[in-house]
Amino acid sequence: MAFKYRIKMKALKMIAISLIISGIVFDYYLDVDANIPEVVGEEDYQMAPEFSLKSLSGEDFNLADQRGTVVMLNFWATWCGPCRWEIPILNELYNSYKDDGVIVIGVAITSGSKDKIESFIKSYNVDYPILYGSDEDIARLVYAYGNFASIPSTFLINQKGEVTNYFVGAQEKEFFEGGIRNLLDSNL
Repeated sequence: MAFKYRIKMKALKMIAISLIISGIVFDYYLDVDANIPEVVGEEDYQMAPEFSLKSLSGEDFNLADQRGTVVMLNFWATWCGPCRWEIPILNELYNSYKDDGVIVIGVAITSGSKDKIESFIKSYNVDYPILYGSDEDIARLVYAYGNFASIPSTFLINQKGEVTNYFVGAQEKEFFEGGIRNLLDSNL
């Protein structure tokens, strides 16, 4: 009986410690995300950090080559539930706007090997290009884009190469679409 009691007490202590750690982490992420401005004026736009990565199809992708195009840059991971939820929305945006000068690009972070990512892409029917790289390359890219703590994280980049919107977490189509339409209507 005493042995079972000790096991139960250890389990309860582990649960309590886990809850405390989860609360601290959750509070940290709320503080980080709370500092992101909701509205950014044109005068505050910053140039998107340049980068080069390979697509799953083997092509080189250079952000600098995308001038004149609206770029929706989505950082995601295969293990991320909200990222999975967002895929059909990104597919729909990609297919609706690709002929209008908009490209949706996914950057796989902490998702494993190229084969694992390709398998995931097939099973989730992802239509838009997916980029990948070494852990070091992806870490440098995440750092360049503000070292964000949440995924999915999506950056909307205008035709001049400036970040105009930053979306934290999975979003409804309307949030993305409003930003895209504004950029297309502005004819930068």
